[in-house]
Amino acid sequence: MRTKTLAVCAAVLAAGALSTMAQSNVYSLNIVGYANIPIGGGNSLLANPFDLDGVNNADKILNHAAISDAGGNPGLDQFYVNTYNGVSFTSVYFEQDFTSANTGGAVTNGWATDAGGGAQGIPPNLPPGKGFFINNGGPTITNTFVGNVVPAPGTTNSYTVGGGNQLIGSRLPVAGLINSAAFQMPIAALADGGGNPGLDQF
Repeated sequence: MRTKTLAVCAAVLAAGALSTMAQSNVYSLNIVGYANIPIGGGNSLLANPFDLDGVNNADKILNHAAISDAGGNPGLDQFYVNTYNGVSFTSVYFEQDFTSANTGGAVTNGWATDAGGGAQGIPPNLPPGKGFFINNGGPTITNTFVGNVVPAPGTTNSYTVGGGNQLIGSRLPVAGLINSAAFQMPIAALADGGGNPGLDQF
């Protein structure tokens, strides 16, 4: 009898806790979203539109195939990620069968410095706003980017455009022309004599 009484009391307490949780409102300070982006064969110029975890390592944000000694898993496979460092491109290669068993221990997680698999590669961080190329040697794959919208509500988003080449994308996941209100790109106003402030000669 005592066991039955304890079980009934526990059930009543659990029901009360669930009722309290159902009545309380849960708010998030962030806007979360996702985008399904097809990545075809050859080179694709991309930018990650969401902040997954504050780091956004390529190993986490790209839907690559799970590593396997035998291969054959679905997902992005046999591809380069190329990021621009201001002077040249830094490349890293992924192949699902680049495992310790297949590379003699030289590569253990699928990421290599090149398609030969002779040395371990370090996947780059790809935060929102950083442009990058994927050179896909496999079939078209749809990559699902997920995470928080940047900037967070109540904050602003700005980027200082320095001299030389840069590979950047919008940190805010919106579509539109570069000179549209959505981007507010400070392009210099046209003038016969020049001299207006803003981006010019680019």
